[in-house]
Amino acid sequence: MSAGATDPIRREPVRIAFVIDQLGIGGTERQLATLINGLDRSRFAPYLITIHPYEVCHEIRGKTFLFPTTKLLSPKAFWNVLRIARLLKRERIEIVQAFFFDANLMGVLAARLARVPVTISCRRDTGFWLTPLRRRLMHTVGRLADRILTNSESVRQSTAQREALPLDRIDTIYNGFDPTSFNGSMSSAEARHELGIDGATPIVGMVSNLNRDVKRLDVFIDAIPFVLREVPSARFVVIGKGHMRETLEERCKMLGITQSVAFAGERRNVSRLLKAFDIGVNSSDSEGLSNAVIEYMMAGVPAIVSDVPGNRELIEDGVEGCRFFPGDPVSLSEKLVALLRSPAVAKSMGERGREKAHKKFSSDAMIKAHMDYYERLVSEKSSK
Repeated sequence: MSAGATDPIRREPVRIAFVIDQLGIGGTERQLATLINGLDRSRFAPYLITIHPYEVCHEIRGKTFLFPTTKLLSPKAFWNVLRIARLLKRERIEIVQAFFFDANLMGVLAARLARVPVTISCRRDTGFWLTPLRRRLMHTVGRLADRILTNSESVRQSTAQREALPLDRIDTIYNGFDPTSFNGSMSSAEARHELGIDGATPIVGMVSNLNRDVKRLDVFIDAIPFVLREVPSARFVVIGKGHMRETLEERCKMLGITQSVAFAGERRNVSRLLKAFDIGVNSSDSEGLSNAVIEYMMAGVPAIVSDVPGNRELIEDGVEGCRFFPGDPVSLSEKLVALLRSPAVAKSMGERGREKAHKKFSSDAMIKAHMDYYERLVSEKSSK
């Protein structure tokens, strides 16, 4: 959906409530925090509603409300839906935008009860985790919402197919990052030192959640012995946390590559640490739109990614990086060896990736697209 004309006689800011499970350290949470804090306050008055009582990891400029809900199918959850609806009505909210499964169910229902003019239900991945019951529930949510908003064309297409929703009700706005956050004072040498790797040895890195099998870190680990046979000096870094770390470390021991692999854990300064990477990897079996790959691109790091729909929207094979056969560590290792042996080619790919990211995936572009989108929806609703 493209931006359209807005109401020329409107005076008050549009009141918009964002409903999300919690505002932790994840990619969607970070995108939402960037969006809320970047909205033009002369045009929008944002509210944040969370439903899970977890630590808020982002500072938010706007009114925030917590409706603690530990179990979705419970009297407390239904009571909180009514409380959220009362809040929406009292504050005269004009748009509700909901993220994640629980918040979509509670937020969209509350918006309907409060008769909020515009309801937006978000999809941020290809739904690989949905059970048949959850798929049916999300289909119902999609029918109740005015619009479905996705973060990539691949998610748009998969949502339409999976939930049997018409494509003309589903829109796409890409994620965005602040390019200046990748230009910090930390040098490549300092970033390498912080990761415990000094000198000029080539570094292949991955930024990933270590809680989901779909990320296929096992493919990344299994590719390393093949790479080391050809490039013995290479070192490998995994940034991220999760319960799979111990299993992955055991796998490294079994393969005899422990000395070549560093698990760096969770880091808050990822954008600066990427200066240490010579190549960034994404080995997922499914991606909506990988924040990690966009970060690689922003940092000028060439990316080698699995050839799945979401990654194809970011990396053109041989241009900003390379794509390999999903689930195939040999295919990944061949791409890694080729690029490690051609640093000039890798640098050129990284620069093209940076240029593309600055044009298509900046936080300014993301925020502007959302503001235009909101004003168009409100204008269209008020004209009916």
